[in-house]
Amino acid sequence: MILYNMKENMMLIQKEKAFLDICRELDIPAKKLEPGDLVRQVAELTGMEAPFPLVQQQIPTGAELPEILIFSGVENGILDQFLASYRKKGLAPIALKAIVTPFNVSWSLYQLILELEKEAETMKQYRKTK
Repeated sequence: MILYNMKENMMLIQKEKAFLDICRELDIPAKKLEPGDLVRQVAELTGMEAPFPLVQQQIPTGAELPEILIFSGVENGILDQFLASYRKKGLAPIALKAIVTPFNVSWSLYQLILELEKEAETMKQYRKTK
């Protein structure tokens, strides 16, 4: 399964359609995330059992869902095919991507996004030094 969010405008509607076409071609279920999902546990969103209960977290007023892809239960070969097809179609990259792990499955979607944003910023700073 791939959980996803894409911003909405005409260009991104075409991006979402192409993304969903790839998912259909590879027989990968896709589920669009909603703003209310920010407080939900990654396990709940993916239909998995959470090893730990969700620690409630205050979500700032006005917090928005960024563009994000979350892969859950997608085999490596299929994931590679998905990423190759995504690039081949020339779709704009999505900066925040995650694979569900035993560590992040118990997090809220909001917590996962915060961690991915930190990682993206770290990588951006790293690339500047190269």
